[in-house]
Amino acid sequence: MERHSLFVLTLLFLSAFLKLKTLFLLPFLVFSVFVYTVRFSFRDLFFSAVCVAVAVFLFSGLKWHKDSFKVKWIFDSDNRIALLSNGRYVQVDDGIFVGDVISPSGEKISSGGIFSFFERERFEIAKKIEEEFEYPVSSLIEAVTLGVRYNLPEGLKTYMLLTGTYPFIAVSGLHTGIVFGLLMLLFFPLSKEKRFTLSAAVLTVLLPFTGLPVSVLRAYFFIVFVGFLKLYGRKVDYLYVLLLTAFLLSFSEISTGFILSFLAVAGIAIGMDKGIKGRIFAGTFPFLFTAPYVVYKFKVINLFAPVSIFLLSLLFSAFLLFSFLSEITFFKIELINSLTFKLGELFILGVKKLFVPFSAGVVYSAPPSGWIFLITFTVFILVVFAIKKEFIFVALSIFLLSLPLFREFKSGEVLTIKGKSLNSAYFIAGDGQQLRNCLIKTDYVFPFAENVLEMKGNRIIIEK
Repeated sequence: MERHSLFVLTLLFLSAFLKLKTLFLLPFLVFSVFVYTVRFSFRDLFFSAVCVAVAVFLFSGLKWHKDSFKVKWIFDSDNRIALLSNGRYVQVDDGIFVGDVISPSGEKISSGGIFSFFERERFEIAKKIEEEFEYPVSSLIEAVTLGVRYNLPEGLKTYMLLTGTYPFIAVSGLHTGIVFGLLMLLFFPLSKEKRFTLSAAVLTVLLPFTGLPVSVLRAYFFIVFVGFLKLYGRKVDYLYVLLLTAFLLSFSEISTGFILSFLAVAGIAIGMDKGIKGRIFAGTFPFLFTAPYVVYKFKVINLFAPVSIFLLSLLFSAFLLFSFLSEITFFKIELINSLTFKLGELFILGVKKLFVPFSAGVVYSAPPSGWIFLITFTVFILVVFAIKKEFIFVALSIFLLSLPLFREFKSGEVLTIKGKSLNSAYFIAGDGQQLRNCLIKTDYVFPFAENVLEMKGNRIIIEK
């Protein structure tokens, strides 16, 4: 690894360690400091490390007061329900809007004002989508263009989680790249410099409408940095640009989305090479690099996920493109709207069709944290010393092949589970995957949940 990349990586580990306070990261931090000190100089790191520590401390103090919460979304049904920044739901009156700050009881503390302009416009666009398109395609358009996944049906989320295609609806680099490519195409008659400048400017304006998830910000900075370097004929170190963007964003929030987004793109950056072998690595490394964290965090992974993503990539790209075109034409062109809806229906159908054959690849596994650490630390060493990519591929493949050895099952048990939990996509695609031949008592069950759970030999009975 080059000096500048190792320098930024070390600072990134320091920032992550101070924010997350997890011992898992400590060996990575110590090793990167040791390697940089031996190969280069500790003096370079010291002052920067102090600045990072101070910055983390200052940014950690920028939080909402514990007695007030921001309204993230509002659901209008029989009652007006607001989703708050702490993840809780509370009933509110008609005077509360997205972006307002309210108390835990639902009383307005302050209005969002001009600072919530994009949030409120995003909410209005979502309402327009719901008027123009039938459900559940409307919820899919909201998810892939606005980052709003609140309205997605639990059944669709379940099928996408279990087929490994859920990354399609998490607004990220794929979505940002497609939109940027479309903008570059729209400005084609102009010079390269003007096309890039205008495309980057429009993309900047569109960013707030996604809700600004860290995956989008990472993709935005990555595209702008790389585009700028290429525009002026500079050599591009993709891994360095990725590490730099990840480091800058680490001061805001290091969430699951942040980690998965960073690992997936790191896999692409490290795997890129000439020839067929390079394409194979760039295509499989995103899945391989995220696999240890996915298993650690969720315990469930579909080993066939790269194949299912490959099969649906072209269809999804077309759907995303036309969804974006529908929005920028204000839903006024019926042909574009019709194609968007039809592509959305085909994508949902494709996910459902893949579920049965690809569910065989679902593994519920709980390997020891020591084994996960050993694999990830080994890969880290291989990356730092730029050892052949084949060894990285082998190490991560060994990890995947070992997962069946750590499978966990609950078999033949009698369980009582509330319907709200039983029908949740995160239960069915999570802990529900360890149930085998169990008798499940509940107050209600949806057909999709019953079908998925009964595939494992479970039986569900309704008890009022």
